[in-house]
Amino acid sequence: LVSASSCYLPSGSQPTHGYASVVTLTTLDLTSPGNYESVCVLTSVSGFYASTKGIYFYGTQYDETDGSAQANTVIHKFSYEEDTVRYSATGKVKGRVGWNNPHLRFSEQDDYLRVLTTDRDWQQGKIDHTLYVLEAGAGNELNLVAHLPNDTRTKKIGKPGEDVYAVRYFGNKAYVVTFERIDPLYVLDLSTPTDPKIAGELEVPGYSAFLQPLNEQFVVGIGQQVDPNRQQPTIVEGAKIELY
Repeated sequence: LVSASSCYLPSGSQPTHGYASVVTLTTLDLTSPGNYESVCVLTSVSGFYASTKGIYFYGTQYDETDGSAQANTVIHKFSYEEDTVRYSATGKVKGRVGWNNPHLRFSEQDDYLRVLTTDRDWQQGKIDHTLYVLEAGAGNELNLVAHLPNDTRTKKIGKPGEDVYAVRYFGNKAYVVTFERIDPLYVLDLSTPTDPKIAGELEVPGYSAFLQPLNEQFVVGIGQQVDPNRQQPTIVEGAKIELY
């Protein structure tokens, strides 16, 4: 499927290096299936997100930081060009995208990639959620444009101990559900890519595990109802559907 000239290696690779994972992306002409083009990447990939302009592969990479392993998400962008795809850029952000619909944590608009990650400190029991805005630049790099929270906008996404249960983008908005005992629904304003901000939040019992925007005004949440007054373990009372 792939020629050596169209297979990408991590920077700094040596002739003696080997890789356990090869991801191949093939473009087929459905009117003539014998005509195809392929590119491949020798890297670990756990999923992908597709926009109208390209495909993003992502995977988790652990880097040593101060004697401990820091989980980062590595992202590779491939852009649509005429009838095929071409490698565009690679970037890395702190944290992971998790296992619950991780592709919904990504969104591309106006050539900006927005991604929400979760960084955990198991020893201290801390969990932090960050929205990153990235843009492909010179040198095949996905450059960081902005992140939230930051030094100016310090309010965190989620309260202490709350995990992310659902993420959904709609235009210049992002909806994020975090949960431990109460479900805060956060609305993020992404209309200025260099200055994302929390536009509002709402607390309701239970949580939404899937969000479906209907239009600019309404979003549906589907999840579970819980008793917020009950101590651990959390008691699930049944499924719920809510219109926000």
